[in-house]
Amino acid sequence: MKRFDWKLTIKLNIFSLWMIGLWPKDNKYKFNFYTLYACFAISHFITSLGILATVNTFMVDSDFEDSEELTLYFIGEILTQIKVFMFIKNMRLLKQILKTLNDDLFQPKSLRQRQLIAPALNFWKMVYNAFTAAGAPVITLWVFRPLLNKSNEFQLPINVWYPFNTKTSPFYEIAFFHQIISVFYTVIFVYNADMLIAALMVYIGAQCDILSDDLSNLQEKSVISFNKQLANSIKHHKQILIFAENCNTFFNLILLGQFLASSIIISLILYRVALILRSAWTYLTVLRSINNLE
Repeated sequence: MKRFDWKLTIKLNIFSLWMIGLWPKDNKYKFNFYTLYACFAISHFITSLGILATVNTFMVDSDFEDSEELTLYFIGEILTQIKVFMFIKNMRLLKQILKTLNDDLFQPKSLRQRQLIAPALNFWKMVYNAFTAAGAPVITLWVFRPLLNKSNEFQLPINVWYPFNTKTSPFYEIAFFHQIISVFYTVIFVYNADMLIAALMVYIGAQCDILSDDLSNLQEKSVISFNKQLANSIKHHKQILIFAENCNTFFNLILLGQFLASSIIISLILYRVALILRSAWTYLTVLRSINNLE
């Protein structure tokens, strides 16, 4: 039977990370053209907006709504930088995790086992494709919204500080182009990093399904054959535990940062919604009072 290719499920995921400079060919970055491209892409397109947003917080006077919007973006950028750092730092471990999947113990041993793990893998691909199809148009429209909104000239997708006047041409076009590339690079990384973590969890579940099927189909044809199958299952179980521990080491800090940042962002959004609802309620109360006077 042909060997099962676990990477085939996340092929598009890996290609997307490679495209933005976050998937070197080997286990680590080496001094070559791809590493130079990765340094340029990360520093100019993924990290730069966070730095510009930080500078904007201290150098530009803005009202409460603009400050709150920048705070939300700033927290999201901090989370992105943590993800990028941990992703690069644990690149060797991540490549080792994916290499482990090619071990003979991790291979499905029958067509039945392939059919057993297929639903989980297909569900992951369905979610990945669904979010891609839904998110890509939304991000595109959001980035190009200033061009569609003719009421505000020289408006950028994100109001951050630049060391030049963005209200004049060609500096406005330069800043706009920079933000377009930066937003797409950041979204591609965050989305594919999160989906890769989800894929690793799916792989762990698939290995547990394979092990469970092996144990439920132990056949006592002979003592030697039974002991060999049982020993292989024990080895497989130990390898699954090691695989799960390596996966946890890879993404535990990423998920912790995701939880903390998401909690803060949700709190700020709820606070803003509460202010809007309070204003709306005040408006309705005043309107009702006016109607009663009439």
